[in-house]
Amino acid sequence: MRTMVLTFFVLILFFSESFAANWFRQGKVTEKEMPETGKIFVFGNLVLPPPNDNNCQANESRSDRALAFKISIIASLVGDSFDVNKLYFDGKSTGEWALNMWQSIWKYKEGSSDIPPLISYNWQGMDYVNFCVGDGARKLATDKSFKNIVLWYDGPVQTTFHPSPISGETDSSKYTGFPVDVSKVDGSLKVSNTGQRLSDVVGFGAGTAPTDSKTPGLPNFIGNKIELSDYNPKKTDSIKVRGQSKNTGTGKIASDKKIESRFYLSKGYKEDAHSEWIRFDREQTKGPNLEPGETHWEEAKLKLWEHGIIQPGETYNIVYCIDRIKDSDNGDGQYPEEHKSDNCTKEAVFTVASAPEPSNQKFAWSSAGPIVGRVCTQISEPADSYSWTDNFFCADSNYGIVWSSNGPIANMRCTQVIESADPHSWNNNYLCVPNTSNIYFSWSSAGPIDNQACTQWFEGADPYTWNDNYLCYQIRETVPPAPPPTYNLSVNNIMLNIINRDKLWEDGFFDLAITAVNLGNNLPSNVSVGYYLDEVLIATHTMNASNLTNNAYRSDALFDIPAPLTSGEHTAKICIDSSNVIPETNESDNCQSIKVEVEKHVNPAVIMQLFN
Repeated sequence: MRTMVLTFFVLILFFSESFAANWFRQGKVTEKEMPETGKIFVFGNLVLPPPNDNNCQANESRSDRALAFKISIIASLVGDSFDVNKLYFDGKSTGEWALNMWQSIWKYKEGSSDIPPLISYNWQGMDYVNFCVGDGARKLATDKSFKNIVLWYDGPVQTTFHPSPISGETDSSKYTGFPVDVSKVDGSLKVSNTGQRLSDVVGFGAGTAPTDSKTPGLPNFIGNKIELSDYNPKKTDSIKVRGQSKNTGTGKIASDKKIESRFYLSKGYKEDAHSEWIRFDREQTKGPNLEPGETHWEEAKLKLWEHGIIQPGETYNIVYCIDRIKDSDNGDGQYPEEHKSDNCTKEAVFTVASAPEPSNQKFAWSSAGPIVGRVCTQISEPADSYSWTDNFFCADSNYGIVWSSNGPIANMRCTQVIESADPHSWNNNYLCVPNTSNIYFSWSSAGPIDNQACTQWFEGADPYTWNDNYLCYQIRETVPPAPPPTYNLSVNNIMLNIINRDKLWEDGFFDLAITAVNLGNNLPSNVSVGYYLDEVLIATHTMNASNLTNNAYRSDALFDIPAPLTSGEHTAKICIDSSNVIPETNESDNCQSIKVEVEKHVNPAVIMQLFN
C-alpha cells in the first residue's frame, strides 16, 4: 500500500489582535488522552486540502484531505494566556482508531511519534488550522472516524461562556442564542464546530440512572449496556446489536418465567418520543439467567436497507429495553421492580457512511452500493459473501464489463483478480471486457502500477488484506485485424488430345490438359493437380503458388497416357488441389471430367474379306 506523506497547512482568515503574542511560537501537537470533563475541544472536519499544501494533494491518483480545526474558538475561550504548546489530539470512539492509524503512518514516514507540529511564521490572524490526512491514512480508517478526532487544550480557561444555538445552526462560531456556561451542560458540552456533545459521538450506550423512588425487596431489571458491531455501517449493511441486561435488585422471578426485551431504532443522537421508536427485534430471557446480581446478553440484527428512515450520511441511535411488553406507555412492565425508570439503556449512536463522492475519473470504486450516474458492475465472492455484498466497480460509460467468480468468460478478454492472503476464495475471479475493447486491465496486489491509471479496490471489513490492491488500465487504440484470407480455386476448362490418330484405339495414347484459376487470395502454399482415369489417380503434378496468385490462370498437362485396354466409353477427370490442403469457400468447382472413347481394332480376317 502506498504511504502518503502527512503534511499540514494553516489557512489565514481572521483573529483577535489580543492573542498575537502567543501565536508567534512553534507548537508541538501530540497525542494525549483528554479528561471527560473540564477541558475545551473542537472536532475536526475533513475538507479538500488548500492549494500548495506541502504535497497534500487531491487529484486522480491521490485522495488526500485536510483535517481542519477551528482553533480560534479555543483561543477565544482561553484568552490572553493561550499557548499553542498546550494543544493535544485525542480520538473519541472510532476517532481513536483513526488517530492511531494517522500517527503510525506519520511515525513511519518521519521517524517521530508526534503528529506534525503547528509551525507558522505568523500565528496572528489564525482561524483554522489544517493537517494533511494522506491517502494512505484514509484507506486505513473511515472519513467519519477522522471527524471524531478532537483538538483539545490542556491549560487554564479564561471563560466557559459561549453563545448557544437558537435557529438550528451547526457551526458553533455562528451561534446566535444567549450565552451559556457550557461547563455545566449535561455531557460536558464544550465547543464544537458541529454543535455536538462529547456523549453524542458514536459509540455504545450505557445504563441509565433511575429517576423514581425505590421499592425494596423486588428484582430490578435494567438495560445495562448496548453495543454495535459497526458504528459506521453502509446503507447496504446489516449490523449485530448486543444488549446486556442486569438484575440489580434483591428479588427474582420464577424459573419457568421469561422476561421480554426489545430493541428500538430512532433517528439522531438522542432518544425520540417513545411513539417514534421503531422496534426491529425482541427476545425472551429466561428467569434463571437474571438472578440477583447477574447479567445476560441478547443479540439482534439490524438490516439497514429494510428501514426507509436510514439514509447515507445520517446519524441514528439504538436503545435496548428489558421487561418491556409495550412499545409505548410500557407502565410498570410485566414484573414489579425496585425501579421502573431504568429498564432502557442510553443510546448506542451510529452514523451511516456517506454516499460515494462523485468522480470525474473513468473508473471509481464503491463499497457502499452503486454510484449514481455511473455504469456499475457488482464485485462479489460467494465464499466471502458477508463482506462482499455491496462492492461495485463503476465506469463513466458502458464498456461491457462483466464480473465472474467462476473463471474467465469465453470469448472475452479477462483479467484475474487475486489476493494471495486469501487464496482459497480469491482464486477464480475475473473481470472481463469484450475482445474488441481498447481498455486493457492489469491487477496488482502490491500497490499501483507505474505509468498506468489505477483504482484501489478496498473492503473495509477486511482492511489488512485489501489495503494494497489496485486495478490499473491502459487505453490502447487498436486497428481492427484484417479479415482472414479466403481461397477459392476453380477449374476453368480441361482438354483431351489423341496422339497421331483421329480416334483413340486400345493401343493408342492421349494427353490431358487443365487451365485453373485462383478466384481468392494468394495461396499459402503450392497446390496439387490430380489426373484420374475411371476414378483411379494416375498422376499428380504441382502448381507453384507464386504462379497462381489472385485472379491468375495457370495451365498444366499430362502427356502420353496409355489408352484403356478395353474399348468403350471411359471417363477422365482433372482436379485442382486434389490433396485438399487449401481451405476454400467453394469446394464444388475443383474438378472437371471428360469422356474418353476407346475404339476396338477391326479383325484382320474381316478386312481380308472386304478385298475378296
